[in-house]
Amino acid sequence: MKYRPESDDERRFLAAYRKKSWPRPAVTADVAAFARMDGVLSLLLIKRGDYPCRGQWALPGGFVDVGDMFDHQGEGISEAAARELCEETGIAAGSVPLLQLRTFGKPDRDPRTRIITVLYLAIVPTVLARRAKAGDDAAMAQWVPLDRLASMALAFDHADMVRCARLRLSELLFEGLLAGLLLPGTFSATELRGVLAQVTGRQVEPRAFAKKMRRLVDDGVVRRVGNERPARYRYR
Repeated sequence: MKYRPESDDERRFLAAYRKKSWPRPAVTADVAAFARMDGVLSLLLIKRGDYPCRGQWALPGGFVDVGDMFDHQGEGISEAAARELCEETGIAAGSVPLLQLRTFGKPDRDPRTRIITVLYLAIVPTVLARRAKAGDDAAMAQWVPLDRLASMALAFDHADMVRCARLRLSELLFEGLLAGLLLPGTFSATELRGVLAQVTGRQVEPRAFAKKMRRLVDDGVVRRVGNERPARYRYR
């Protein structure tokens, strides 16, 4: 709902406020989108087609439309994230849920101007992920296996953003939120441990994992399916 001034005094205050010159940072929205491609957990990256960082790999994203900042204040940040994901990779806005993770606002993170960005997480079903293609100012869009990321130099501070997203994704695997999209309908503890190793980039200590697995069952996050050995599970 659009805000409406409550009095003439407030209207005069707002009219005068518009005439003042205040430094204003730009705002962007970026998306860390993950999918299971041919059994391998992968991250969607675009190759930048414009300066700065032209030719470097980056997360899909871009500027939030702020309109004239007064009468027309543009779009919401989550709307911008969904729009940019669609424009740069072809994944339709609204086709996957976006989870807001964190705001990155370190000075000098972008050479163009002071830019604050909001990072979102998306988990894309494989069928939809296969349709991704570059668009707008992205020269290329590609699903990159997580084990290849360590050897890639990402644009801006996107390496920090990817680390943030992977940490949250590892937590989601033990919360049952979205994480079911990263595994088959039914899965073994070994498969879950393997996906977790892909997300974190390191092997999970067996005893610690077994303890977490028992907690998943006890908390009702996953349930055992059938009597197969080794046991198979499904997210509730």
